[in-house]
Amino acid sequence: MPIITALPGRSWRSGTETFISDIWGSRRNGKTVILASVSDKWEPYNDIQLLSISPGGVRDTLQNGLNRVVWSVWFNEHSPIYIAGDGLREFKHGYWQKVDIPPYFTNRIRGSNINNIFVVGDVAFVAHFNGMSWHYYFDFPLSHGIWSGLAVTENLVVIVGDTSPGAVIAVGRRL
Repeated sequence: MPIITALPGRSWRSGTETFISDIWGSRRNGKTVILASVSDKWEPYNDIQLLSISPGGVRDTLQNGLNRVVWSVWFNEHSPIYIAGDGLREFKHGYWQKVDIPPYFTNRIRGSNINNIFVVGDVAFVAHFNGMSWHYYFDFPLSHGIWSGLAVTENLVVIVGDTSPGAVIAVGRRL
């Protein structure tokens, strides 16, 4: 069972042997919330969890048995909780709802606010949510390959990925 040291002299056990693919934390309802996605992209539906990490311990929050790969997680104080992987889902009104985007595997979701969320994935997939609707960028400088990493601020998005045989970095700025 993996042990992760969080602070000097402190550690926690994830309770899984499966890959922890992403971790995100933010303030919610006046408390710090930390969630970690657990899935195996290459052996889907084996062990799928969304771990909530707190001083009181670690627990799986996917108690309704969501049968989807959970590869990335993002939220902020005012947004729903989003999970990416085998599609995109948002947690609203007490249950997981499918977000209607093209059916590519989504490797990472990040945002700066509810009206500035990016999702990237396989087959050079890039999408942006402006608070009202999703926009898809099919003209990004990667005609094939995989976008795997993402950082977002109010005015900047940085995306990293690979296209055999090399690495690619794309930078976008708000105009």
